[in-house]
Amino acid sequence: MSSVYEKLFDLSLFNAQQSVTVADGFHKRMKQIKELMANDHTAMIVTILDYMNRAGNVPLTFTAPNGNLTNLIENWKNNVNRGLNIDIPRGLRAFTEQYLRERWKSSLITVKLMWENVDGYELPTIMYVMDGSSVYITNNEGSLDTNRYFLGNPRGTSEFSPLSDNDSHSYIIRKPYTQSYDAYPDPYLVRRGAMKHALIKSLILSKQSEMVNTSFAYQLMLKVGSQDAIKRGAGPSEDELKNLLKQFQDRKKDSDEHGYAKGLAGAFPGDVNFEELIPDYKKIMDETIIKPTDKNILSALGMIELRGFSSNREEAILNPKIMVEEVMDGVADYVDFMEEVMAQIKERNSKKYTTKSKIEIEPGIVDTFMTNDMKTMIRNWFDRGLVSQEDALQATTQLNFRTQVIKRDQERKEELDLRMFPRVVQNMNNEETPNEDVPDDKKKNSPESKNFKNANEIKKIYKTIDELPEELKAQWTIAKQVKYIKDLNKE
Repeated sequence: MSSVYEKLFDLSLFNAQQSVTVADGFHKRMKQIKELMANDHTAMIVTILDYMNRAGNVPLTFTAPNGNLTNLIENWKNNVNRGLNIDIPRGLRAFTEQYLRERWKSSLITVKLMWENVDGYELPTIMYVMDGSSVYITNNEGSLDTNRYFLGNPRGTSEFSPLSDNDSHSYIIRKPYTQSYDAYPDPYLVRRGAMKHALIKSLILSKQSEMVNTSFAYQLMLKVGSQDAIKRGAGPSEDELKNLLKQFQDRKKDSDEHGYAKGLAGAFPGDVNFEELIPDYKKIMDETIIKPTDKNILSALGMIELRGFSSNREEAILNPKIMVEEVMDGVADYVDFMEEVMAQIKERNSKKYTTKSKIEIEPGIVDTFMTNDMKTMIRNWFDRGLVSQEDALQATTQLNFRTQVIKRDQERKEELDLRMFPRVVQNMNNEETPNEDVPDDKKKNSPESKNFKNANEIKKIYKTIDELPEELKAQWTIAKQVKYIKDLNKE
C-alpha cells in the first residue's frame, strides 16, 4: 500500500493537466506576471523587486547655466503631478518609483506627459506611467520607424486609441531589454528565467497544500473506525461506517476532486490499518524539494554570483553583484529618460533657450550599496577639494545639507558656535591632557589621521595671535593667546 500511495502522490504532483509553462506572447505573459505579483507564492520575487525599486529611487539634481531656469526646473521637480488625483503624490520621487516598477514588471515603459504653461515656460506638469500590458504595437511595413503604439488592441473588439503626440501631450516609450527590431519586449522576470521557476514553485506549494488539507480527513476516519474503539463497544456499526464513508466521499467531491482520492477509500468494521492513508509530512515538506527552485530564482534575480566572478566561495553566495549592476543600470536608464524630458522642454521653449542652455542631470548615490570604505573615500575627496560640502554630507549621512545651513546660521545668531566651542585638549605646561573623546581622525599615528587633516597640522598654521580663530580670541586673554602660540610652535 505504501509504494502504491507514493506512486499516486508522484502522479498527482506532476499531473500533466497542470503543466509548468511560461505563456507565449507579451500580453499572456503579463497576465501571469500580474497574478504572481498580486500573490507572490515564492515569497522572494516581489520582496527583491521592491528592494531594487527602493534602492534605485535616488534623488536627481538639475543644474542649468541660468539660475532662474534651475529654480524653475527644481520647482517643477517638486510639484509634478500636483492635483492629478488625491491618491497620487506630487513630486518626482513618486513618479520615479512607478517608472522603476514598470521597468521590472512589463519592461514596456510608456509615459504620458501633459504640457502646461508655467511662468512663461511649457512644462510637463502631469507625467505618469501607463500600464504596459494595455499597450499594443503594430508594424505593417517592417521598418524601425513604422512601429505604431495603441492603448488597447486595434485588432480586437474593445476600444483603442493611438498614442501620438500633439500640443497638449506627448509620449515617451522605453524598452530596456529589447533589440530595436523587436516590437514587444521580453518582461524582465521572463527574460531572466525567474518566471519559469516561480511557476514551478507555485505548483509544488499547491500540491503540498493539497496533501496537508486532505490528511486531516483521513485521520478522522482512522479515529472513527479504530480497533480500540470497537473493542470498547464504542465503535460504529457497519451501516454507520458506510454512512460516514458516503458523507466523506460527498464532502470530498464537493471540495476537492483529486485523482488519487478515488479507489483509496473504504469502510470496514475492524482489522484494517488506515495509517497508510496519512501522508508522511517529512516527505511532503522536505526542504530539498523546493531548495533548488529557490536557488534558481535567486540566481535569476542576480542575488547569487555566477561561478568565476568572485574570489572565494562565500563571496559567490553572498555578494549580489549582478543585482547591484541591474539597479545601477536602471538608474542610468532613468537619467537618460529624464534627459529626453529636458530635451522636449527645450524644443517646446526654443525661443527661450540658447545653444549653451543645457540642463545637467546628476543622480544621487544609491546609498543602500554604500560601504564604510566608500564613505571614507568620499571624505578623502572632500579634503582634497574634489567634492562639495553638500555631496560630502548627503552622500555619507541621511542629513539634508540645506537644513544644516539654516541651523548653522541660527546657531551663529544665538552665539552657540562660541558657547559650544570644543574644549582645548592641550594645557599651558606643554603637556597634552588625556581626552578619551578625541575622534580617530585626530589621534596621532592612527590610520584615520593619515587620511584626513590632522589637528596638529591645522594648529601649526597659527604663527601669530592674529591668526587664531575668533572663537578662541573671545575666550582667552591676550597673555594666554601669546603663550598658546609660543607653546604651539615649539619644535
